[in-house]
Amino acid sequence: MDHRSRNPAPDLRSPTPGPVEVQQTRTYVPELDGVRALCVLGVITAHLGDQEVWHWLSGGLGVNVFFVLSGYLITMLALREERETGSVSLKAFYVRRTMRIFPLYYLALVVYCGLMYATHWGRDLRPNFTAALPYYLTYLQEIPFAYDVVAAGHKSPFSHSWSLGIEEKYYLVWPLLAFVVWARLPALRLRGTVILLILYTAMQCVGRLDPRIAAWQPEIILFPYSLILWGCLLAQLLEDDEWRRRLSVLGTRTGTALVVVAFVAAQLAYAWLNPTFREIVIVHAAATTAVVAALLTGDGPVQGLLRTRPAVFVGRASYGMYLFHGLGISAGQKVFPAGSGNVGRSILAFVLAALVTVAIAYVLALLVERPFLRLGRRWSDAILRRRPPSATPSHATSGVGVNFRQVGS
Repeated sequence: MDHRSRNPAPDLRSPTPGPVEVQQTRTYVPELDGVRALCVLGVITAHLGDQEVWHWLSGGLGVNVFFVLSGYLITMLALREERETGSVSLKAFYVRRTMRIFPLYYLALVVYCGLMYATHWGRDLRPNFTAALPYYLTYLQEIPFAYDVVAAGHKSPFSHSWSLGIEEKYYLVWPLLAFVVWARLPALRLRGTVILLILYTAMQCVGRLDPRIAAWQPEIILFPYSLILWGCLLAQLLEDDEWRRRLSVLGTRTGTALVVVAFVAAQLAYAWLNPTFREIVIVHAAATTAVVAALLTGDGPVQGLLRTRPAVFVGRASYGMYLFHGLGISAGQKVFPAGSGNVGRSILAFVLAALVTVAIAYVLALLVERPFLRLGRRWSDAILRRRPPSATPSHATSGVGVNFRQVGS
């Protein structure tokens, strides 16, 4: 899963949070890093071997939450850049995304290749990994995930990267569609987002119409874009004064409590209902969006918990953790072998896996992420300085500076 707006080096130490500001003026929301922390830890539980212990948590749904966050953050920052300058620099955006995502991703792929071909690690999975490697190299990894892993039951140690293929296509297409094709037409942009959201949401169910449609795995290849579009829609609503006032009820103590309960209920119900009621994932997406809205429009115990230093620390490391958590899980399972249904041993395996994964991600943040993020920032700044002065911004400005700090993968 990802996903710091101007892509600064992810200093994994949490800054001391100041007083909560109005949502529209905040360029960094530490609570969202806390959400990322919970998501990536949930993903680790989903990939541990002893699912007799962890299945009920449905930790894999953390990827869905990552999708919603990506949609929100990318769209929110683009809207603010458009409001301030009159347009969005696609070239600067693509530079920042490239420097944020590619270096660590391809390093992870090199590491997995080294382990697969130069050691005995994952030897039984080597043929599946080799068959999927061209897709991993070209960011089409959702294809082998859908057809080989999910449909055929084949395993690959890097298959968890499928979500990054979805996000990469979103990064390529959405800014062009929303901020070039739909530029200066905010009403059309909002309506278009809603239409796309409905269409992609339908992909979760369309396979039931015909087995030939189901064979294309639309719920994996296409449905995840609806999760991103929930975040895109939320960003547009919260950047509108009237809608922000309407949604602020979710940020009250009562509103936050209700949406958190709804989210937890959908999360826990997924493992039980999904076999017969696959639309539960749509309910979960709506609840996720409501929770994010609550976090952005209010302040209370939930927000305070999510912006604690440990939560923010782990959240800022979440991209590296997502890429390398397979190595942490291997360490945890080696020391505390899973599969026995032993709760205590499985918890110890999880704790060790999480600690090893955090350590790997932190070291790589120092050695890889920070240098490339600084390079991307300098490159992006140079592009923006060369951009000719724009016409009067199409939307009223509010004095909000865009510093690209929050966006991650």
